[in-house]
Amino acid sequence: MKLNIKTLQALEDQFGPLELGQTLSREPELYIRFGYWHKVDLDRLKALLPGVGVREDDWDDDDCGVLYSYKINLNAAVYGTL
Repeated sequence: MKLNIKTLQALEDQFGPLELGQTLSREPELYIRFGYWHKVDLDRLKALLPGVGVREDDWDDDDCGVLYSYKINLNAAVYGTL
């Protein structure tokens, strides 16, 4: 599946402003975050992205609390098959 403007608009309609980015790790991954790293309903997110592997990623920031992003794999229905 490709992410197109209609898909991104549907995600914004459901969850609010989003940012699409890429991690700076050794093996870069795409991610989506909503608002200021807000948690969203993972099942609803997966329903809007059929055929895309989605994994919730969270970490505890000393200043801001728990921050959430969603790693996406456009090549796999089950995340982590690459």
